[in-house]
This record gives sequence, C-alpha cells and structure tokens, in this order.
Amino acid sequence: SKGIEELDFEKFTRGKIMIAWRYVTLFATTSIYEIRSAKEIKPDSKLILRNLNGQFRFGTLNALMGPSGAGKTSLLKVLNGQMKTRLSVESEFFITKYCPTRVCYLTQEVSNHLISGLTALQSLIYASRLKNVREESNTNHESIARNILNKLGIADTADTYVQRCSGGERKRLALGLELTSLRMPNLICIDEPTSGLDSNSAEALVACLARLARIHDLTIITSIHQPNMNMMMMFDQLYVLAKGGI
Repeated sequence: SKGIEELDFEKFTRGKIMIAWRYVTLFATTSIYEIRSAKEIKPDSKLILRNLNGQFRFGTLNALMGPSGAGKTSLLKVLNGQMKTRLSVESEFFITKYCPTRVCYLTQEVSNHLISGLTALQSLIYASRLKNVREESNTNHESIARNILNKLGIADTADTYVQRCSGGERKRLALGLELTSLRMPNLICIDEPTSGLDSNSAEALVACLARLARIHDLTIITSIHQPNMNMMMMFDQLYVLAKGGI
C-alpha cells in the first residue's frame, strides 16, 4: 500500500513531462573535436539522428518505432546518457526537477543481465542485497523478491532456474533485477523487449510494462519492432523514426 506522500506525488506529476529533448543530432563517427555543431554538417557526413524533438511523461509506457537502422537503439542510449560524445552542440535535454532521475537500461539480449545456476527468486534476492547494501540492515530481501515476482506475473517461476525460464519470463526477470532497489529507477529504457517472443508472450510483456508504469509512476521507453494493433494500443505514446534518424 502506498503512503500519502507517494499518492500526492503521483497526483502532482500526472501529465507532467519527465524528459524532453530538442534539436538532438547524433554524428555517426567520433571526431578530434570534443564538440561539433550541426550547422557545419557537410553534405556527405553521416548522421544517425537528425534534429529530433520530443518528450515523455511520468507514469507512461512509450514506444520508439521505425525500420531497422532508423536509430531507435541510438536514441535510447542518448536518452539514458550512454552516448554523449557524438552529440551536436545544439542538442538540448530537459530533465524533471520534481524528483531525482534514476536511469536503467536493459539490452536486447537479457542473458547478459541474468546469472545461470540461480533460480528466479534467488536472482532477485541477490540483486536486492547488492542494490540495497546502503539501506537499513533489516531490509527483507526475500519479501522484496517475492513482491516483484507477483508484480511481474511470474510468481510460479520462483523455484525455476533462470536458464530454464521462457524467453518472456527471462525478459521480465531482467527488469525485476532493476526494480529490487528500494530507490527504484524511474526512467527505464528497454531495447527490443519483445524480440524473439511469440505474439501472446509479447503482448503479456507489454501489458506488464504498462501496469508497472502506472503503479510506480515510471517513465518506460522501449524500442519496438513490428508490433501488432493490440500491442500498439497499450502504449501511451509512439515516437516514430524513419531511415536516417528523422
């Protein structure tokens, strides 16, 4: 159950912008110059992202869409701060002032996030112990882990080894590892969460993400490839890129 402060904050942030970007241009290559201007682009120079504007709000699930090579993953990495050195000097970012921004990024291949040989429950307990090491010593890590399994709809995998979980379960579990922190990330970027999943598993995963965004007032940004109509309707906002990062 949520405290009065948390409920008041959710009410206050409803509809407010969490992150925004203006005139974002990303060069394809590094340069000897630390900072470059988009105004000095030569006709033959390759850009991955070209003069992009946009914003996402608190408590929403958002999709980056577009063909392969349009720059979806690059934009995700730019928004979570992984790609700073190839941005043009004109690129501007605006982050909410109402709370600290805690970012997490999940790659397309989630096996890098999971440790085989541990069960789903053990994985979450291990993550909770690591992420909450500075919190009070009486933190109940098993309670945190079981709570997250329930929220992700994978409580029945508690005693299943991660390498034996299905693709959809593994994707949710990788997200669960990040959510074990008592200071939960509130800007979550996920690269192709539905890749390799059948349509039912993919829809279940997206529905789960939408539910988490609402419950915890998170801003979740995912890159999505070939969504069906049902899945598209689950997103609050679609941000569409064309070839050339337009």
